Amino acid sequence: MPRHADDITTLLQFINKGSENAWENLIQRCYSNLHSIAHRIRYEAGDSPPTLDTYAILNEAFDSIYHSKQIEWKDRKHFYLTMAQAFRFEINRYKRLKNTIKRGMKAKLVPFDEVKQEIEELSFSQYNVVDSYLEEALGLLAEKQPRSFEWIVLRFFMGLTEKEIAELYDVSRRTVIRDWVAARHFLAYYLQK
Repeated sequence: MPRHADDITTLLQFINKGSENAWENLIQRCYSNLHSIAHRIRYEAGDSPPTLDTYAILNEAFDSIYHSKQIEWKDRKHFYLTMAQAFRFEINRYKRLKNTIKRGMKAKLVPFDEVKQEIEELSFSQYNVVDSYLEEALGLLAEKQPRSFEWIVLRFFMGLTEKEIAELYDVSRRTVIRDWVAARHFLAYYLQK
């Protein structure tokens, strides 16, 4: 977590007003923290040894957020949730591509933009079945228990600890643990069907 959380909120307010300089300052302020998170989660992407590049995860996530001009930033919590979702998207996109290649896709040299477009056009049927069930379960959790869903995303795709999540939401660590246990049971029940 950044040391000056209020500074992040202030920078996000300047970004809302169209300041390009604020983006640069936000990236400088958060880059090392987010880089270490991206480095940690690439190992948790189920790839052994990890071939998912830390810089690729982080830069693609930042790039997608930077180009989404319709985002009206609220505060640092909103920023971290958005980054967590961007990390989640990048990891899932990587897994789909890897599974497609593993299933016989012929390798060819193509420009990066074409690869990016092909990845985005992959059909849902090319998902790993477990991943699709998990995504479905997470979607249902987001509807039923939005706060627990946000905490799971922050925990797994940003690598925040229970203490950091509690600070971010201004709740007790015990509340985070209680909701975490309830969300885990919800997901386990759904995935056993």
